[in-house]
Amino acid sequence: MQKWLSLLTLAIGLVLMVGKIYADSEPGAIPLLLIVVGIGWYFISRVRTRSQHK
Repeated sequence: MQKWLSLLTLAIGLVLMVGKIYADSEPGAIPLLLIVVGIGWYFISRVRTRSQHK
C-alpha cells in the first residue's frame, strides 16, 4: 500500500509540474517537493519491504 501511495504522490507532482511549466514556463516549489517526497517514500518503503521478507 505504501508503494502505491508514494507512486501516486510522485504522479501528482509530475502532473502539477507539467501544468506549471506549461502555464508559467517555470517549475514550482510544491510540485518539486511532491516529486522528491514521492521518490524518497518509494525507496524507503521498498527497502522496508525487502528487509521484512528476509
